[in-house]
Amino acid sequence: MSKVKDNWPTEGSQHHDLSRDVIYMDKQIQSFLDGDQYTLVIASKGMGKTLLLRAKKHLLEESEEGLLIIPRNIEYDEPDLRGTLPSKGFEHLKLWEDIWTASIIFSILTHRWDSKEEVADYIDKIKIHLDGLAIDNSFKQDVLSDIEFQTQNLPSYYLSMILDRSISAAEKFTRSMRQVDELSRKMINSGTSVFIDAFDQTLTAHFSNNIDVWRCGQLGLAKATRKLHNMNHHIKVYASLRQEAWAGFDDDDREAIKGSSIILEYSENDLKKMFEHCIRLYSNQENIESFLGATKIKNGWCKVYEQPFSYIYRHSAGTARALMYIGGALSKLDLEDLSEDDSLESIRRCINKVGADNILEDYLLGQRKIFLKTLCTLDLITQLIKLLPSNVLTGKSLRSINQEFCNIVGLNEQASHPFCELYNLGLLGVVERDLLSNSEEQHFRKPYEFQWGQIHIVRDDSTYLVHPSLLRAISEQRKTFHANTINVIGSGRPWIKRDGKDGIPMIFLSHSSIDKDIIDKILPIFEHFMNLSYPCHFWYDTWNIRAGQNIHQEVEKGIENSDIVLVFISKNSLKSGWVDKEWRTKHYDEITSKEVQVVPVIIDSTLPEDLPIFLRKKKAPSYYIGDKKIQTDILKQLANDIAHHVYTRFRNALEKLC
Repeated sequence: MSKVKDNWPTEGSQHHDLSRDVIYMDKQIQSFLDGDQYTLVIASKGMGKTLLLRAKKHLLEESEEGLLIIPRNIEYDEPDLRGTLPSKGFEHLKLWEDIWTASIIFSILTHRWDSKEEVADYIDKIKIHLDGLAIDNSFKQDVLSDIEFQTQNLPSYYLSMILDRSISAAEKFTRSMRQVDELSRKMINSGTSVFIDAFDQTLTAHFSNNIDVWRCGQLGLAKATRKLHNMNHHIKVYASLRQEAWAGFDDDDREAIKGSSIILEYSENDLKKMFEHCIRLYSNQENIESFLGATKIKNGWCKVYEQPFSYIYRHSAGTARALMYIGGALSKLDLEDLSEDDSLESIRRCINKVGADNILEDYLLGQRKIFLKTLCTLDLITQLIKLLPSNVLTGKSLRSINQEFCNIVGLNEQASHPFCELYNLGLLGVVERDLLSNSEEQHFRKPYEFQWGQIHIVRDDSTYLVHPSLLRAISEQRKTFHANTINVIGSGRPWIKRDGKDGIPMIFLSHSSIDKDIIDKILPIFEHFMNLSYPCHFWYDTWNIRAGQNIHQEVEKGIENSDIVLVFISKNSLKSGWVDKEWRTKHYDEITSKEVQVVPVIIDSTLPEDLPIFLRKKKAPSYYIGDKKIQTDILKQLANDIAHHVYTRFRNALEKLC
């Protein structure tokens, strides 16, 4: 084994040292490496599948005598299909299972170490079964010749040969699989281990626009491994399978295959142990604090300090590879001559940058791109990012943003599901209530929680959260961005409220009941612009007061909990005692705090000089409905102004707390 020293390797193929001391061990991984029950490694990309397969092969090569291990001179068979294959026609699980089964059998037979006399003795027996294959004679002759001369071809060599023929030829071939099964049972009678990895990458390269083939190809390999071992216990196929393909596997063999698989599903605590293991390996430090020279990292938005790994984990994709990228970058920082504050800032900036680059370039546009239908290009992702006004979004705001997004890029709104895709990939979180503790907490899907068939998973009544590592990309695209200053965003963190506030503005709509028809026309447009400026909640009597409730009490609670009272001024509202009391309640708060809390909007021909003195001194955008033409530009400006006022209030309140 090479003596080259590893330094925060980010790919399984980059590890030079495969000894047991290097591999992060938990009970599952130990069972895979030391036992003989598990042959499949199921995980998302970047979780360590390749490293574990390499380590397993290394252990077998060191410990087993008389075991045939394929490949011999390289570490694993990494399928590389030849030529251009048809984009349609391979969406059949049984087709892939049979082709993989045959390809592996042919490969094993070409690796036998028999003498020439022994080969001659059984070559005629093999020929009988090959002659029964429903495929052209040139293929049969090639396979027979390969077996006779022990060419040691890999399984993917024969996989490619079969696929290189027409789809109909491949289907015809699979109908003669009985002959292949007989070859397995009669001609393979000694221990054989076959290693296959990275087939998902081959399928991505050849079938990037056909996700069904991507899934069926991998699942067919999984079914072939089980079939081969059931037919002949001498054969074991060690292979990797993407969790996303496994998530869509609905088959009678699912549980049986699961029983021979390890599924890598690392929790935050697991990843912390793994990260500390790597710190000891590659940086000669005992823990994260000594590695960084810091016990805390400042969160600039919320003015709080976090544990170092908590900050790192929040800014990662939740994969082992993402942590290796961050760890490697941190190990290269030169912090010796910096002050404590400058050192902490340098660490924070490094984590933010590497996390952001990894999320966008490696995770979203690399590993997970094949699952994106709406956000399938960098341009489309950038267009959506430009529209995100905050890292906390309401369900309604997602719909407004999608509507604007579709208008810009020319997509059909009904077929556009960008936020469903981000949610499924763990880059959009949601606030959920824990039924046991009755508390709210943030949840981002882990890489292993990917699911298929979910294109309608956002709800109007939910609160959604943008992954912290997308904020850098957003800040590069927007002049204004309203980050939540109350909640630190991260999976598993509590969703807290300070003085009843969670950072989502509440706007109280004060109006005369006589003007309700006008308000009902204005509100959808204004709400849309608020969703694009700063997503918020609205207190509107039509929505918030239920039958039987005390109207007076509910109005008082609505005003008390609001951040802005939007007063719709008209001749009717100026005569209303209710409206007068509503805005005056916040008027006194505004005078005390010196922060805008009352915003008047004229909706009829009322003149500014007709307003009460306090409202007269304020900037009052004119809004006229007389000609039934809504002045949307004024509503848009109003939304921007309110977003600025509310965000200023939240920032000032946070400064006072600190």
